[in-house]
Amino acid sequence: MMSQNPVLRQQRAKVREPTELLQIHLKHYHMSFANFKKRTSQLAIRRDIEDQYEVIVEACESCQRFGQAP
Repeated sequence: MMSQNPVLRQQRAKVREPTELLQIHLKHYHMSFANFKKRTSQLAIRRDIEDQYEVIVEACESCQRFGQAP
C-alpha cells in the first residue's frame, strides 16, 4: 500500500467536519454539489463526506431561494 501524502491526509481530515463543509460552501459562493465533486476529485474523499456536502447544499436557504450560483 502506498503511503499517503501528509497534505492530502490533512485535507481529507479537514473536510470530515460539517462546519468545514459549510464554510467551503459559503466561501466558494454557494458551490453546487457537482462542482464540489469536481474540485475535490483529486482528494479521493469518501462518499459519506460527499453525502454530507449534498445535505448542506440542500439545506442552504439562499441556494433554495435563489437557485445555484453559476
